[in-house]
Amino acid sequence: AYDYCVQALGCTAAEASKVEGKLIPSSAKSLTRAQAEERLGWLQSELGLSDSELKKVVMRFPALLGYNSMAPKLDWLQTRLDL
Repeated sequence: AYDYCVQALGCTAAEASKVEGKLIPSSAKSLTRAQAEERLGWLQSELGLSDSELKKVVMRFPALLGYNSMAPKLDWLQTRLDL
């Protein structure tokens, strides 16, 4: 998670440490860069986020890195909010 945040999101070392520190330890250890890219790439595409917006989302909600499938919840939320 740390490396992904620094290399892909442009986080500082302090920001990346903060993100990784908020993850469940087992998630932080097992998360690969490929998994992070897949999950957050999908989220960025689905919501039409810029790179800086994606960074803000991850900084605010680091647990997103640990979610395997956000599609059902996002679909429900978009329907519920009539988006």
